[in-house]
Amino acid sequence: MTQGLGYEFAKFRLKEGISQEVLLEASSAMDEYFFPTQDGFISHTLIGLEGSEYMDMIIATTKENAERICGNWYGNGYCEAFLAAVDTESVSIGFGISLTNMKQAA
Repeated sequence: MTQGLGYEFAKFRLKEGISQEVLLEASSAMDEYFFPTQDGFISHTLIGLEGSEYMDMIIATTKENAERICGNWYGNGYCEAFLAAVDTESVSIGFGISLTNMKQAA
Protein backbone atom coordinates (compact mmCIF):
# COMPACT_ATOMS: atom_id res chain seq x y z
CA MET A 1 0.00 0.00 0.00
CA THR A 2 1.40 3.39 -0.94
CA GLN A 3 1.24 6.33 1.41
CA GLY A 4 -1.37 8.98 0.62
CA LEU A 5 -0.71 12.65 0.15
CA GLY A 6 -0.08 14.71 3.28
CA TYR A 7 -2.38 17.51 4.43
CA GLU A 8 -2.18 20.38 6.87
CA PHE A 9 -5.42 22.12 7.73
CA ALA A 10 -5.85 25.03 10.10
CA LYS A 11 -9.10 26.75 11.00
CA PHE A 12 -8.85 30.24 12.49
CA ARG A 13 -10.22 33.76 12.81
CA LEU A 14 -8.41 37.02 12.12
CA LYS A 15 -7.06 39.20 14.89
CA GLU A 16 -9.37 42.04 15.77
CA GLY A 17 -8.74 45.01 13.48
CA ILE A 18 -7.06 42.93 10.74
CA SER A 19 -8.80 42.95 7.36
CA GLN A 20 -9.23 40.04 5.00
CA GLU A 21 -7.18 41.99 2.45
CA VAL A 22 -4.15 41.89 4.77
CA LEU A 23 -4.53 38.12 5.08
CA LEU A 24 -4.88 37.72 1.31
CA GLU A 25 -1.75 39.80 0.64
CA ALA A 26 0.26 37.71 3.09
CA SER A 27 -1.12 34.47 1.61
CA SER A 28 -0.24 35.58 -1.92
CA ALA A 29 3.32 36.42 -0.85
CA MET A 30 3.70 32.95 0.69
CA ASP A 31 2.37 31.38 -2.51
CA GLU A 32 4.88 33.30 -4.62
CA TYR A 33 8.02 33.28 -2.46
CA PHE A 34 7.80 30.59 0.26
CA PHE A 35 5.94 27.51 -0.93
CA PRO A 36 7.83 27.07 -4.24
CA THR A 37 11.06 26.64 -2.23
CA GLN A 38 9.67 23.79 -0.11
CA ASP A 39 10.50 20.18 -1.03
CA GLY A 40 7.40 18.02 -1.33
CA PHE A 41 5.00 20.96 -1.65
CA ILE A 42 2.00 20.43 -3.96
CA SER A 43 -0.55 23.16 -3.24
CA HIS A 44 -1.81 25.79 -0.79
CA THR A 45 -5.41 26.94 -0.48
CA LEU A 46 -6.97 29.63 1.72
CA ILE A 47 -10.72 29.19 2.17
CA GLY A 48 -13.20 31.68 3.57
CA LEU A 49 -15.78 29.98 5.80
CA GLU A 50 -19.05 31.18 7.26
CA GLY A 51 -18.91 33.15 10.47
CA SER A 52 -15.71 35.07 9.71
CA GLU A 53 -13.58 31.95 9.92
CA TYR A 54 -10.89 30.75 7.54
CA MET A 55 -9.36 27.42 6.61
CA ASP A 56 -5.77 27.18 5.42
CA MET A 57 -4.81 23.93 3.70
CA ILE A 58 -1.50 22.65 2.41
CA ILE A 59 -1.10 19.50 0.33
CA ALA A 60 2.32 17.84 0.22
CA THR A 61 3.73 14.58 -1.11
CA THR A 62 3.70 13.06 2.41
CA LYS A 63 2.32 13.91 5.85
CA GLU A 64 5.90 14.38 7.06
CA ASN A 65 6.53 16.93 4.32
CA ALA A 66 3.34 18.80 5.25
CA GLU A 67 4.48 18.91 8.89
CA ARG A 68 7.99 20.06 7.92
CA ILE A 69 6.67 22.78 5.59
CA CYS A 70 4.45 24.14 8.35
CA GLY A 71 7.36 24.03 10.79
CA ASN A 72 9.36 26.13 8.33
CA TRP A 73 6.81 28.96 8.62
CA TYR A 74 8.45 30.19 11.82
CA GLY A 75 11.25 32.61 11.09
CA ASN A 76 10.20 33.14 7.46
CA GLY A 77 9.13 36.77 6.91
CA TYR A 78 6.35 35.96 4.43
CA CYS A 79 4.85 33.35 6.73
CA GLU A 80 5.30 35.51 9.82
CA ALA A 81 3.25 38.25 8.11
CA PHE A 82 0.45 35.69 7.59
CA LEU A 83 0.68 34.45 11.17
CA ALA A 84 0.59 38.05 12.46
CA ALA A 85 -2.94 38.36 11.04
CA VAL A 86 -4.21 35.22 12.81
CA ASP A 87 -5.93 35.20 16.21
CA THR A 88 -3.83 32.47 17.85
CA GLU A 89 -6.55 31.76 20.45
CA SER A 90 -8.86 30.61 17.63
CA VAL A 91 -6.47 28.26 15.81
CA SER A 92 -7.28 24.59 15.37
CA ILE A 93 -4.64 22.75 13.34
CA GLY A 94 -4.25 19.18 12.18
CA PHE A 95 -2.31 16.93 9.84
CA GLY A 96 -3.46 13.88 7.93
CA ILE A 97 -3.07 11.65 4.91
CA SER A 98 -5.44 10.92 2.05
CA LEU A 99 -7.16 7.57 2.37
CA THR A 100 -8.80 7.67 -1.04
CA ASN A 101 -7.81 9.08 -4.39
CA MET A 102 -9.49 12.34 -5.34
CA LYS A 103 -11.12 12.30 -8.76
CA GLN A 104 -11.80 15.46 -10.71
CA ALA A 105 -15.18 15.99 -12.30
CA ALA A 106 -15.12 16.22 -16.08
